[in-house]
Amino acid sequence: MYLAHADDIQLAVGNKILLSHVSFSIQPGDKIGIVGKNGTGKSTLLRTLTNKTQPRKGEIDVQTTTFYVPQEIRITEEEKALPVVSYALTKHEEGWDVFHRIEKLFDYKEITADKLMGQLSGGELTMLHLALALLVQPDMLLLDEPTNHLDSIGVERLMKELKAYRKALVIVSHDSYLLDQVTRKIFEIRDQKLNKYTGNYSNFVQQKAHETFVLERKLRVHTKEMNAALARKQQVSERTMRSDAAEEKYKAKGVPSILRGYFIDRAGKSTSHDMAIARKAERESREDIKEIKDKLKKTQTLNIELGESDSSLFSLIDINKATLTAGDKFLSKDCTLRVTNQDKVLLNGRNGTGKSSLLKAIHKQEGYKLESESKPKFPQLSLYIDQHYSLIDNTKTLVTHIAELAPTLEYEEIRKILGNFLFMKDDQVNRVAGTLSGGEKAKLALAMASVSPRTLLLLDEPTNHLDTESVDELVQALNEYEGGFIVVTHDIGFINKITWTQRVTL
Repeated sequence: MYLAHADDIQLAVGNKILLSHVSFSIQPGDKIGIVGKNGTGKSTLLRTLTNKTQPRKGEIDVQTTTFYVPQEIRITEEEKALPVVSYALTKHEEGWDVFHRIEKLFDYKEITADKLMGQLSGGELTMLHLALALLVQPDMLLLDEPTNHLDSIGVERLMKELKAYRKALVIVSHDSYLLDQVTRKIFEIRDQKLNKYTGNYSNFVQQKAHETFVLERKLRVHTKEMNAALARKQQVSERTMRSDAAEEKYKAKGVPSILRGYFIDRAGKSTSHDMAIARKAERESREDIKEIKDKLKKTQTLNIELGESDSSLFSLIDINKATLTAGDKFLSKDCTLRVTNQDKVLLNGRNGTGKSSLLKAIHKQEGYKLESESKPKFPQLSLYIDQHYSLIDNTKTLVTHIAELAPTLEYEEIRKILGNFLFMKDDQVNRVAGTLSGGEKAKLALAMASVSPRTLLLLDEPTNHLDTESVDELVQALNEYEGGFIVVTHDIGFINKITWTQRVTL
């Protein structure tokens, strides 16, 4: 007996078709990870499984209880006025126990019973709903990027709970480590289709690599066949030329026309037959090659190049026992950090310890300060990509963002840079940035980084809005980057793939 079954469904947002002719079933105890590029419909599919969003075509039948924790949790005005305990009791009759679960899961005590829902931050709303989900214990738990607002301890504890979860779990996540540890099936959304794979994320990557290998081998075979067909056409053409020359030869020797016609007609029929076969083989090979190239093109991922840093200065940061403040708020009194242009620094720590504030202070952002007896040394020119992509102007087009940073670039050069980040078409590169999704803004910010001059690169939770393939591309780019950078992240899969020179806990 299935928990949910989709039969030939089509999902769409506005005029954009996300999934077409898709069928699948979810069984009791399934642990499914949903992956795919940004904007392909992962979150839409999760919402459909809650029965709150209906497919445009086809049918989906959900035969069980569900609990859905979206990536960005929105509550109504009425819910904002409720004390947290009252809200929790609307979700479960033992909702009062959620505070104990939050503390146990996330070691967090700031969500109290009498606090109003409207006073909770985005991260606190996520922690509350994850704790409620594990309290409710639905037959099918639906999670959309559940680790985005969690620190490393919270991620580890949540992962342990999800591994032990005995009922069905469907999860959208960019964290390859989480998908490896928790899931046993992967649903990949690509080209409006849902491809199903058995195993965890690592198994999925291996299977995808094999599929690509097979396609590339077929491409080589069909290219060889096409070249052979072209060679046969050339041979037939040469035979035709020889036949024409023979006719002139027969004529010159006085061979009767009736005999000349017999020999020439027999050669002509053979030539025409061979040419038809060669042309057919060439046409079929070209069609096969085009189909394979189209399939390979659809597997294309980002081509992230982070550009070059100014390597003329070796020492970039020298801070010794400094006091970190954000406005009037005191955050740390013993902040010590030394970074060179060869350092790859992971800045880690619990939520609220001031990691993002430290990056802002290094970037000399107004309101954030580092002060000590010995004057701190800061980078001459830093590039800071924060969680909200504040360097992006929502009123300007994508082309304008790159052109303003690199005014010497021609339009086609800008198009090529944006194409590396999968903004391929005219209507994409000339969009106003305010219309971009979170994942698209992340890619635009990285495109801007590729042309921005700097001595130090600062990244704050860079994987939050990226799909798994894009995260892997970012990993490769950072490992190859020749320059200093500091990254704040709790993404375990991402952390495990970077060759760090320093790990700093705040």
